[in-house]
Amino acid sequence: MLSRVAHSIYWMARNVERAENLARFIDVTLQFILDQPGDADTQFAPLIYATGDEQLFTERYGDMTASSVLVFLTLDRDYSNSIVSVLRAARESARSIRESISSEAWEQLNTFYHFVRDSADGANTHSASPDFFLDVKYFTLLPNVEDVGTPIDDLQWSAVLQSVSGFEAYRKRYHGITIERIVEFLVLDRTFPRAVQYCINDADNSLHAISGSAPGAFANRAEQTLGRMRSELAYQDVRSIIDQGLHEFVDSLQTNLNEVGDAVFETFLDPQPA
Repeated sequence: MLSRVAHSIYWMARNVERAENLARFIDVTLQFILDQPGDADTQFAPLIYATGDEQLFTERYGDMTASSVLVFLTLDRDYSNSIVSVLRAARESARSIRESISSEAWEQLNTFYHFVRDSADGANTHSASPDFFLDVKYFTLLPNVEDVGTPIDDLQWSAVLQSVSGFEAYRKRYHGITIERIVEFLVLDRTFPRAVQYCINDADNSLHAISGSAPGAFANRAEQTLGRMRSELAYQDVRSIIDQGLHEFVDSLQTNLNEVGDAVFETFLDPQPA
């Protein structure tokens, strides 16, 4: 019983976060287009690449236009990772455990879902216009090496910071925008709540709080996997990350996080009998 409730709460929260993140990325892209007029279609294509579902998109929509990308990512009910789909999944998780969550939480999530669903019924992408963006920017948003260090580069990196609600926090700490400082802030910072290091440390502490095992030790595969990530990241520095390749680093990070997710599910949400 407890495992079922935990499983539903886990996926409810995770899907709401996915919807919020995707909405923020789309909103930042729209704002970026206003700041740098040009081919809107080109600016929206990276969002599809970030999902890893470009083949599915091409099969269903053909060319990547701004309007088709918006529909695919926000209102497409047949695409499992669209905003409307992940909110539907979150709502179903919440509905199955209504007795275990507050009525306010259920009402807010239900209202939010119906708002987005009604937008899908009317095919109104404007009402829906508000993992990894750092990686996509590195490969796609800066196609010309001569743009490095120019106002265009600064504008694009500013958009990356805005996509994680970190622009103001970054500017309070640093005076200028450079790739080294961006990587340090978004990957290695221990105080910014959306930084990779901060999130991994917090997740590791949460796992130990659940299991009761001592910090630095592990009692299950989830703690072992995440603890190894935490240790490896603690000894990383900006220069080594850039030297080994930012894309390669982010790609490896995502793979390891997927492994952690699987281990958490197997350990806490779907334990097999001994």
